[in-house]
Parts: sequence; C-alpha cells; structure tokens
Amino acid sequence: MNNLQKLRSRGIRIAIDDFGVGYASFHLLHKFPIDILKIDRQLSRPLTSPANKKIVSALLELAYSLGMHCIVEGIETAEQHAFYQQYDNYWGQGYYYHRPVVPDELPAL
Repeated sequence: MNNLQKLRSRGIRIAIDDFGVGYASFHLLHKFPIDILKIDRQLSRPLTSPANKKIVSALLELAYSLGMHCIVEGIETAEQHAFYQQYDNYWGQGYYYHRPVVPDELPAL
C-alpha cells in the first residue's frame, strides 16, 4: 500500500489490468489507490445477453462511483462501441479502433 501511495504522489497513475477475471477482489478495490480499472475482454466482448450487459455496466458504475476511469478491452464491433459510448469516463481498446502496432509505426498515426 505504501509503495502504491508513493508512486501516486509522484504523479504515476495506477491501473488494475484484466479486472473481472482471475483473482479480482471487490472487497479490497476501494482500499487501494487505483486510478484506472481495465475490464478484461472476456467480459466486455460478448455483449450477447442482457445479463452480460448488466455485469459490465455494473463494473463500470462501480469504478466510476469509486472515482476511477475505465478502459474496456476487446472492442471489435460497432455494436460494442455504441454500447460503451453511454459511459462518460470510458476509454476503449480493440480492433474496432486500430490493430496493434509496433512503436515505430506510432508517429505515422
């Protein structure tokens, strides 16, 4: 905890990657100095049921209520993009926006 707080005091933003799969601990989420919650693509990509949409929406709302931003991983379709646009603090990554590139290709973008 002390190390995370020292990093934040130096202006470094802290993110939790792949949230929603594996060992995500909801009861500890509010105790750590976290700036960004990255929602794993296993949750964000299959917007095929109302239940799945509710789970992802709840994660986004939870993060926002704790003052965090969210990065939604795995956005590959216009439908996914449109669904996530309703959230103000949302950032997204995935093939819908661009394919992965090597650092040398970034200046050309």
